[in-house]
Amino acid sequence: MTIRPHSQNSIRVGPSKSRPTGLYFVLIVSLLANVYFVLSWQPPVPTADPVAGEGSLTDTTVAAAGAAAEVAPVASSTAVAASANPSASGSAGAASEAGEPVAATDAPAGAAAAPVGAAPARAALPPGSSYARVLVEGAISHGFEKAVGAEGVRLAMVASRLLIWNLNLTRDPRKGDTIDLIYQSADGADGITIFAIRYHSQKFSRTFDAYRFQPAGRGFSSYFDSEGREVPARLRDGPIEKYQEITSLIGDGRGHHGMDFKAPVGSPIVAPWDGHVLRTNWNWKYNGNSIELRSLDGRRTARFLHLDKLSAGIEAKVRVKAGQQLAVSGNTGRSFAPHLHYEISDGSGRILDPLDVHDTYHPRLSGDELRSFKDAMGTLAAGLSGDRGTAPAG
Repeated sequence: MTIRPHSQNSIRVGPSKSRPTGLYFVLIVSLLANVYFVLSWQPPVPTADPVAGEGSLTDTTVAAAGAAAEVAPVASSTAVAASANPSASGSAGAASEAGEPVAATDAPAGAAAAPVGAAPARAALPPGSSYARVLVEGAISHGFEKAVGAEGVRLAMVASRLLIWNLNLTRDPRKGDTIDLIYQSADGADGITIFAIRYHSQKFSRTFDAYRFQPAGRGFSSYFDSEGREVPARLRDGPIEKYQEITSLIGDGRGHHGMDFKAPVGSPIVAPWDGHVLRTNWNWKYNGNSIELRSLDGRRTARFLHLDKLSAGIEAKVRVKAGQQLAVSGNTGRSFAPHLHYEISDGSGRILDPLDVHDTYHPRLSGDELRSFKDAMGTLAAGLSGDRGTAPAG
C-alpha cells in the first residue's frame, strides 16, 4: 500500500511558494540589533571622583610619561670642543626635593605656554666666535690640538699670553685641569682673538679668568678678571703707553729676549730712564730702525727694535731724559706685524725681564666702566659655563 502525505497537514522540506517570510524578517532585525549594541556599547561613567591611585590605565600612562620627561637629565657635554651653534636642549620643568615634577609659576600672565622640553633662552656668543673646552693631560698645546685640531697650536700661544700672568705654564698645570674659552679665528695679521678664558686649577684650587673689554677713553681692548682688575700687568715708566696687547714675554717658552708690544705704526716710544744713546740702526736686516740706550749709571741697557722712524736729533752719544720721545713704533727689519720689541740687559749683557726691572701695576675698573664691564662679562661668562646661544657667522 502506498502512503501519500496529506496536502494540508504535512511539512514541506523542499522549495515552496508559501515560505514563512515574516519569520526571516524578524531574525534579520534581531541580528542587526545585537551587532549595533555590541559595537556601540561603552562602560558607564562614574558620577563621583575616583579614589586616589585608582585612575584609568590611560591616565596612569600619561602621568608616568610626563614625570619621565620632567626629571630626565640633560645629556652631558662630552665633546672637548663645540661650535658656537650648539643644538638647544634642556628641561622645561622643575623638580621638587622629593623628585616630583612641579609646575613653573613665574610665567607672565597671558604668555603662551612653552612646549614640553623647550630650552630656556641662552646667551649669544660674539658673532663668528666658537667655544672650546681643553682638557690638560700634558703640555697645554697638546690639549688645544686635541680640542680644536691643527689650529690648536696657534690658539694655545694666544691663550698662554693671558694665562701666564697668573700661572707658570711649565710648573703649575695638573692633569685634569680644564680651560674653557670663547675665541674667533681669522686669517691675516690679527689671527686669533680670545673673548673670554677660564682656567680651573687643581694646584691652587681656584679659577683664573679673563674677559675682553674696551673701557671708555682707551684706544684698545684689554682683559679683565671677574672683579674688573686688568689681567696683563702694565709697566710704570715703560717705553710705550698705548698698545693693543703684549704678545711676548721673557720666559714664555719662545726663547725670546724681549717684551713685545703690539701697536699700530706711529705709536710714540719714550725713554724709560735718563741715559745716553749708544747706537742706532745697527744690523738693520733683523732689527730694522733701532735704538740702544744705556742708563747714566751704566747698570742697564735698553734696546728698541722695529721702529718706523727715529725722532729728530736721536743719534749716538746724545743724552736723553726719562719720558723723552725717542721714535715711533713700526714694522721694520725681521718683523711680521707692527710692534715694539723692548729688550733690557745688565752691565754684563745678561738679559733682564722688564717685569722685574720696572714696577708693575694692574688698573682696576670702577664706576660706570665697571658696570659696563660686568654687563659684558655676564654674557661671556654664561657662554663659558655652557649656557651658549647662537653666534651668527661674520
